[in-house]
Amino acid sequence: MESRLPTKKEIEIQGTERPITQAEASNLTSAESNLKGRNVKGAGPAAAQSLHDRQRNLGAAIDPKLPDTVQLEADFAEGRPVTQAEASAVASAESHITGRGPIPGGPAATAQSVHDRQKQMGII
Repeated sequence: MESRLPTKKEIEIQGTERPITQAEASNLTSAESNLKGRNVKGAGPAAAQSLHDRQRNLGAAIDPKLPDTVQLEADFAEGRPVTQAEASAVASAESHITGRGPIPGGPAATAQSVHDRQKQMGII
């Protein structure tokens, strides 16, 4: 039975849920080489390494880490304002991390939603 490596899409989804470590990227690259006798450009392991590098570079540039959707909703419930600048910063960071635009239901979408709801309610 042949081992299955994650696809590029699966790696991208995983990268939106948590950081990809260097060890994970290296292990996937080694496994791919062992299974296929070479590394395939643009395949899952290559995507894992690329995503790890983007996440690491972003981590050096942005502090603190992106808030998660639970934290953003808690901020809303507690009445802590989420400014447009904060929502935009979360969207920018999320785009850098994922390599594409904000994810539906992700931190950027939630931050913008919280900001919009607070604005409608006159909180900000």
